[in-house]
Amino acid sequence: MHRFRDGLQYRLPVLELARSEFLLRRENVLLLGNSGTGKTHLALALGLSACQRGQRVRFTTAAMVHELMEAKDEKRLLRFQKQMASYELLIVDELGFVPLSKSRAELLFEVFSQSPGSHQCKDKSEHEKRNDQSGLDGCSSVSFLICISRLLGANERG
Repeated sequence: MHRFRDGLQYRLPVLELARSEFLLRRENVLLLGNSGTGKTHLALALGLSACQRGQRVRFTTAAMVHELMEAKDEKRLLRFQKQMASYELLIVDELGFVPLSKSRAELLFEVFSQSPGSHQCKDKSEHEKRNDQSGLDGCSSVSFLICISRLLGANERG
């Protein structure tokens, strides 16, 4: 894990991220820091870089949880999950700001648990691939870039 304290320490990891190699390796990125430290700015820049390299990117906020709940209530959750799986990079911003009930946290965890690093890809035979109606190939190609704001405690405020 890289800890960014000054300009020299963060330049190399940020340039590495900008090359989108983490997508090729099917890795996830977590940007964690206090509010106002540039996580959203960096996430947008990395998303733009991935778009310029031809990758499918979606930027959303933690309000995506509300979309998940609506999809579940309207019995279209699987379709929504397939849509999320169609991106190569899903950027989720403001995760530390949205209060999550147990059911909402479980839905969000379900989306994140479909990320490439969280499970083994299922190999399918050619016959299974031809007859698969799900639209998924048994292996998620989504990488997540998640921005979490660490809320300042009373003794940390300036």
